[in-house]
Amino acid sequence: MAANPLPFEAIEAFSRLHGIRMTPWEIETLELIDDAILAAQADTAPRDPVAQAAHVPINDTKAVGSMLSGIAASRRAAKASRPAKT
Repeated sequence: MAANPLPFEAIEAFSRLHGIRMTPWEIETLELIDDAILAAQADTAPRDPVAQAAHVPINDTKAVGSMLSGIAASRRAAKASRPAKT
């Protein structure tokens, strides 16, 4: 059986069942991880350039943690550089 992308409906159902509201950053991170897993299973590079730059073996927990920290830092930097709303 071929692997399929994680559908948004599954993320939504998980959130509803557990009574949580995921942030856009959390959903994007899940999508990046999903792309990396699908790419590894298909033995191809991820389509998303961010995921491609962060392509690490899923069992390398230290590298995965570093990747997620790097994504979070770049998101914080992008948010900080936006002009303040008035």
